[in-house]
Amino acid sequence: MLPVTHLSPKGLAQTFHEGLQDMQSHPFSHRQAFIPISESRKFTRTDAGKEFGLPPTEESVPHPDLILLQREKFAGLDNTARVDKQRERNRQAMVRREEKERKEKERKERREMVVEKGRWAWRLTLATTGHVGFRYGVPHQDRKKGQVKIPTRVL
Repeated sequence: MLPVTHLSPKGLAQTFHEGLQDMQSHPFSHRQAFIPISESRKFTRTDAGKEFGLPPTEESVPHPDLILLQREKFAGLDNTARVDKQRERNRQAMVRREEKERKEKERKERREMVVEKGRWAWRLTLATTGHVGFRYGVPHQDRKKGQVKIPTRVL
């Protein structure tokens, strides 16, 4: 059920099974759990993530692009095709990042108005009014008139 990596003959480069340094170890995953599963079904990291209430390792690893490259390698793509796909993904990520930054800047400009007068600049932000919370506007019970302020019973 578990993938096995055999040792390479002497003199050849050893292929590594998986990089344990890249995986995060969450405290929830330190506990043991008995999960009944049939032998014909593969138990994957996604299943383990669901059991422990964590995202699968493939999603939480800090370098998901390396995982994607390995999947493409196992799928049989040659090196030039994989490099071209990675370049295209990098270009799309750059476009998405620039678009996100532009939207954030527009949102900030809409929220904040700058009034410049001589040497001073005032930054005015929109505020919502009429929402009174627990802390502001609601007195504590012991500050109200007519309330008994000393304990009347012992627990």
